[in-house]
Amino acid sequence: MILGQLKHIRIYAKARTSAMMEYTAVVTARGNSKGIPKKNMQKLCGKPLIYYCINKLIESKCFDNVMVSTDCTEIADYALSLGAEIPYIRPKELAQDDSKSIDVVKDLIRRLDLSGTVCLCQPTSPLLSVEDIRGALNLHISRLLPVATVSESSYRPSIHAQLVDGCSVQFINDNIYDRRQDECRLYKVNGALFIRSAEGIKNTGSFLSTPLLGYVMPKERSVDIDDMLDLRMAELLMDEQTSGSHRG
Repeated sequence: MILGQLKHIRIYAKARTSAMMEYTAVVTARGNSKGIPKKNMQKLCGKPLIYYCINKLIESKCFDNVMVSTDCTEIADYALSLGAEIPYIRPKELAQDDSKSIDVVKDLIRRLDLSGTVCLCQPTSPLLSVEDIRGALNLHISRLLPVATVSESSYRPSIHAQLVDGCSVQFINDNIYDRRQDECRLYKVNGALFIRSAEGIKNTGSFLSTPLLGYVMPKERSVDIDDMLDLRMAELLMDEQTSGSHRG
């Protein structure tokens, strides 16, 4: 697809100066997916999955630009209708099953000569809130370090094991009788937001090099949609949140 053939597309061509700190949000949204066909356009509580992250990013009023990187014209047209930017249609080599989001972001930075701060937001985290976006960005601004959203993990080293020879249990941790209360809290990167300076991304090729700050999101907003079960869980949680706000 040649860029000029995409109807209603807006070319990102905003003038910028070196003295101005820019804040750019990037949403990565391929047309195809292994786990769920056309996952980013799957309906969640009546709206396409991608609606939620774009809507929250715009509602947060934190960013000069909210861009969507996609290889799909349907997603591009829908994102434009929500007020997002489509700088260009993502090339096929960056829209494969093994393509990495960081490579997509690096391509955007290079093509558009982005500066300032870049925030990667993934449609697979639809329960992300405006509060989370503002909090994570403020953490980055306060320390000028990379930030990733995290949530508390249910992983307990003391009860996890590997099977040797298919049936012999070998515990990972020697302290198999530790009480849950005695174990330290563990956190996992939940994939909702990654924030770093464009310069830092260019220099390291990553959002996650250390030192790295973690912005803690509650478990109920940290669902990462990979399959239909995750989608149903997100729908239940979203319905519960909506019902709770109506009762309040």
